Amino acid sequence: MSLLKKAMANVLGVGGAKVDAILSNQNTTPGGNVEGYINICAGQVIQKIKSVSINVKTKYKKESDDKEFNVDYTIQKFNINVNKEFQPGEEAKIPFSFNLDLNCPITKGHSTIWLSTRLDIENAVDNLDGDKLLVLPNASIKNILEAVDKLGFRMREVENVYDKYGFSNHKFVQEFEYYPSPSFRSKLDELEVVLVSDLNGINVFLQIDRRARNLGSSILEKLSLDESNVRIHFNHNELNNVDYIYDEILNTLKKYS
Repeated sequence: MSLLKKAMANVLGVGGAKVDAILSNQNTTPGGNVEGYINICAGQVIQKIKSVSINVKTKYKKESDDKEFNVDYTIQKFNINVNKEFQPGEEAKIPFSFNLDLNCPITKGHSTIWLSTRLDIENAVDNLDGDKLLVLPNASIKNILEAVDKLGFRMREVENVYDKYGFSNHKFVQEFEYYPSPSFRSKLDELEVVLVSDLNGINVFLQIDRRARNLGSSILEKLSLDESNVRIHFNHNELNNVDYIYDEILNTLKKYS
């Protein structure tokens, strides 16, 4: 019977060790702290657990051959060595703490973020656990979004998309799409905003999609030449001032619309 149990645990994971990540707080921010502990509960057989991996994961949208599909992406990965043989029913708690990547997307629209925790079990099927994270805007991101909102732009959609321009150190960026404000409605079709943090502040990439107003601009629209991609960099001091951010974005929109 014990041999059957061991085979079931090793090959199918039945009766094997289980893992669960317990978060002290599910709410965090880009650059903020994530902490808790890994709860390992041994199964019905003796098993050697080599390590535990904690992955911060999300999905992003990619297009290929005129088809859209979602790609799983690991933003951060941490390995904790265990190297311990667990007796049946034995439990262990392993604390963890790390700072979330500054360019982790916030939880909004279609953007979701979760922790994927995996046990690496010697000669057996790995056990997996998933826990959602609620990533809220940090103060800097909040001020930028507030400035765009203050300009009268209305958010339409938020999603992670493939980074075709190489803006980020990841393979995707989080894209905020806006309906134009009343004062820009006759000039713009939409505004797309991408935020990429660096050590000195935040890069704000604006994709300004101009509205066709005559035959010439209609031709440009059909050729996808009616868009301007503009970068504004705000340092940490500037990011504290919503009015300054407002003025910089407004002046840029006036220049390129």
